[in-house]
Amino acid sequence: MTDSAYENGGLLRFRVKQNTSRLEEMERWRREVDVERATLQQTARMLKEEVHELTEEVKGLRRILFAGTVTAACGTLTFALTVLAGTGRI
Repeated sequence: MTDSAYENGGLLRFRVKQNTSRLEEMERWRREVDVERATLQQTARMLKEEVHELTEEVKGLRRILFAGTVTAACGTLTFALTVLAGTGRI
């Protein structure tokens, strides 16, 4: 470059403008990242709560299935004993 470009400040103004636009772009990027991070944290909290709720529902389902199995076994045993008593084998 020639000395006249430095003399009228054209190059300096260009570089200042370019650096200013880079800083603005970095600030926009930083805000986007902060918003995305907050969104991800909120999503993680929601997923944690949903997993906790599903865990409680699965525990309840296990209890119901266990109670149903015990009830069926007791009913089968009662039926077998009734048949044995009715046929005189007991």
